[in-house]
Amino acid sequence: MRVIYQPGLLLLAILVTTITGCELRKPSQPDIALKPAFDPAGFQNGAIYKLQPGSSELKIYVYRGGILSHLGHNHIISTTDIQGNIYRHPQLEKSGIIMQLPVNSFEVDKPEHRQTAGEQFASTPTAKDIAGTRKNMLGAKLLDAMHYPQISIRSVSISGTKNKPDLLLRVTVKETPSDIMIPAQIEFKDDQIYIKGKTTLSQTSLGIIPFNILMGAIAVQDNLDIQFYLVASLSNESLSTQPRDFAKPNNIAFKNNAPTTIPPITYLK
Repeated sequence: MRVIYQPGLLLLAILVTTITGCELRKPSQPDIALKPAFDPAGFQNGAIYKLQPGSSELKIYVYRGGILSHLGHNHIISTTDIQGNIYRHPQLEKSGIIMQLPVNSFEVDKPEHRQTAGEQFASTPTAKDIAGTRKNMLGAKLLDAMHYPQISIRSVSISGTKNKPDLLLRVTVKETPSDIMIPAQIEFKDDQIYIKGKTTLSQTSLGIIPFNILMGAIAVQDNLDIQFYLVASLSNESLSTQPRDFAKPNNIAFKNNAPTTIPPITYLK
């Protein structure tokens, strides 16, 4: 029997990337309450910075797996429509981040992203495949954009140092929260905040069952790579400004063979 591999199968890989493609598992300990996330209502004596959509960008890299992986593609999901605020306090642990990602802004396999992402993304999905993948990704069985138009991200804690903080973030997709730790690097310049970082996460750590069919012959790898670059400007809502003595960041390496470069921090003109 000949196995026909349809591009639509790969949409589940993308779905995983956007934190929902596969069916979410119930927490193993549902009765344990999550730590409270950052609440801007209690924020005082700090500065508020508004994220700049268009200047900011999120990329998520999803990888094919299984013995028939050569029949599919790796994928890059991206968005520049990152909305929200950064709340900076002189005491790092009292700072916070709130972001929203409108799922309709998600783009699949932008040519310029694939062209600069290395050999793992050298293949070229057809326009029809990309359109079909995106349609299914946003459909009722996956992200369900009609009923859940955005993914919300809110900090739970911020630790580390002021120029290299560790961000514990609560990512909520379709009303299902998952807490993840992401290292970041921060720089300040002329009332702007620049934040960049990379991390490797497993789908299972997000409560997601990795996609596979044919007893794993066609599958999505558990690990996916996330890369972000955020730009925020001092807001008129800000209660006060704080010193801008953040050191310039060093590189953060991926655990997998994902692209190792992200946009350098450059100041807005």
